[in-house]
Amino acid sequence: MSKIVIRNPALINMLVSSIEVYKKEALGMLLGVKRGKTYYIRYAINFQKAKRGYESIDIDDRTEKRINSLLTRVSKYRLVGDFHSHPDGPYKLSLTDKKDMKETATDVSVLVVIEKGYKKPKRWKYTNRQLQGSVDGYYVTVQGYEHSKGKIKKIPVKAPYVKNLNRIAKLHQMSN
Repeated sequence: MSKIVIRNPALINMLVSSIEVYKKEALGMLLGVKRGKTYYIRYAINFQKAKRGYESIDIDDRTEKRINSLLTRVSKYRLVGDFHSHPDGPYKLSLTDKKDMKETATDVSVLVVIEKGYKKPKRWKYTNRQLQGSVDGYYVTVQGYEHSKGKIKKIPVKAPYVKNLNRIAKLHQMSN
């Protein structure tokens, strides 16, 4: 079975990008490599010029082409997919998300669901092939999807940084 492994810089950027624009959606590209059936995501680069809505986000073709061209000249990693957020759900790809994945032939998509209002911190853990936890009053769920042979399926997400997130959260609780 395929899986996604998200490295530290990518996970941090997806969290910050999604929480920064909370109530509106975030969108970005995932750079990395694929080895066997595993996608290793090294970097997540958010689109700053995106037209953000509460239930949608768009990037114009010219901007996307310019970024893609630039990335091939400054990084050894290739574009393996995208990420976007769903503020307050839903906890799955929308029909529009699936249509976009198929039309753009995106290999993988990472969905970051953000909910605000969690005062009590929740440990980061893996549940049902996804990553869940809280940070700074936000509850976060990170899910992965693969587009292969015309079908889109949910695949497991792993992130080595989870241990650090839990350790940092514990230190932060002790200092308060």
